[in-house]
Amino acid sequence: MLGAIQFENFIGLTSMPQGAASAWSAVDNLLGAKYTPLVFVGTQLVNGVNYWFIAEQATIAKNPERHIVAIAVNENCGQYAVVPGSIQTLIA
Repeated sequence: MLGAIQFENFIGLTSMPQGAASAWSAVDNLLGAKYTPLVFVGTQLVNGVNYWFIAEQATIAKNPERHIVAIAVNENCGQYAVVPGSIQTLIA
């Protein structure tokens, strides 16, 4: 269904589907913070496919701040990019 999130059932990140694991590589290139995936939530069919994650965010600073965030990565024609505005703090 277009726009709806299809939730995934899996145990741990080691069993993350290949598409989600490939999508996560786009997050590794973000500047200003380090992200560690905690949960792969699922996919959303939009202009391509959005892969949704829950992750720990640690800012790059002398005294880093840590947050739990939701983040989406879009895959369209084999290209991966973090969805602008998708990084939302869940727990500060």
